[in-house]
Amino acid sequence: MKDTKIIRHSPFVKIILLVVVFAVVTAILATGLPVKASAQTVGPTPSTVFVNGAATEFEAYLIDGNNFFKLRDLAYALNGTNKQFSIGYDAATRAITLTTGQPYEPDGSEMAPGDGTSKSAALNTAINISKDGVPVEITAYLIGGNNFMRLRDVMRLLDIGVGYDNATRNITIVTSIGYTEDTPTPETTPRPAIGDIIPFGGYDWRVLDVQDSHALIITENIISYRRYHSSQVDVTWETSAMRRYLNGEFFNSLSVADRGRIRETTVINNDTDRPWDFIYGYGADAVPGGNNTTDRIFLLSTEEVVQYFGDSGQLANLANRSPDDFSMWIRDEYNEARIARDSSGSASTWWLRSPGTVPDSAVAVNADGAIGLFGMHVFEMFELEGIVDGSGVRPALWLNLES
Repeated sequence: MKDTKIIRHSPFVKIILLVVVFAVVTAILATGLPVKASAQTVGPTPSTVFVNGAATEFEAYLIDGNNFFKLRDLAYALNGTNKQFSIGYDAATRAITLTTGQPYEPDGSEMAPGDGTSKSAALNTAINISKDGVPVEITAYLIGGNNFMRLRDVMRLLDIGVGYDNATRNITIVTSIGYTEDTPTPETTPRPAIGDIIPFGGYDWRVLDVQDSHALIITENIISYRRYHSSQVDVTWETSAMRRYLNGEFFNSLSVADRGRIRETTVINNDTDRPWDFIYGYGADAVPGGNNTTDRIFLLSTEEVVQYFGDSGQLANLANRSPDDFSMWIRDEYNEARIARDSSGSASTWWLRSPGTVPDSAVAVNADGAIGLFGMHVFEMFELEGIVDGSGVRPALWLNLES
């Protein structure tokens, strides 16, 4: 039987060993290597994610009631928006740096779809991340070799609106609004048919068109009275106070989740070409409609009202009509369909975005449903209608039906 040797270290050797262990631990913390808590099994998030109204596929996981996303995927999805940000990485220190307002440069790893299976996830307590040079704290898990950040932490950091619908489990990310802790859930709407009346944002809306997953809707009633512009000057839809109001104050009055369902739309602004302009001494030149715009909320044009409320052919045949006062109106069998009422039940005029026969006017639908093609002054009003603060407003928008 061999003798067993007992190796005894001197106090000096023990001190050396302690120093070495301390140095190794310190190095791990400094370099940001993951310090893992107990791993847990997590599943893919069941939510559909909408970024500014567009359904976007992410690899994301649900952990303890919170959704976790890869930072590079979020940067890729937000690139080109007003909340874009770049990502830098220092391999020596394992430090992640975010710079707001800068475009993100993809590295090819972005938006890879998950395989739909559960994964092992470990909390990363040593993540080293800063925004615009300031260290920040973000909850992160290491899953499959990648860091997944808690979505609300990232949205709060970048001041981006985020909402969640408990009924549909949809997540909405909206870059045009800021972050709030508590966001109301949107009203859910079944897929409607043309002509249906649906609730949205606290108003009743009439469905004018349905294309794939979106519906063109207009408020069933006049929601307010406003002047088209803030002064009596030449104006187009692009430069009007009405456009600023609808895409500013009115849009922001809706919940975060509802705003996320409204699609940005290219709004076509045609010139007004009326063959009878010489009657009023303005010449025969077309009145400019201005540049096309990109809006979430807008007013209908003359052409769109005819398209969606009924077309008797009068608009297309204006050139064949005599240049008298009757040719300044479209009065037909669709008048009744075009009548709009306010909250008191009174029928009244309502604005369209098309220019009238002079540059400081805009077309409006009369209280009896006739379309006044000559237009109404954008600031002054017909006092005989008893309206002193403007004509009626009926917002229109394209609504995402799948969120």
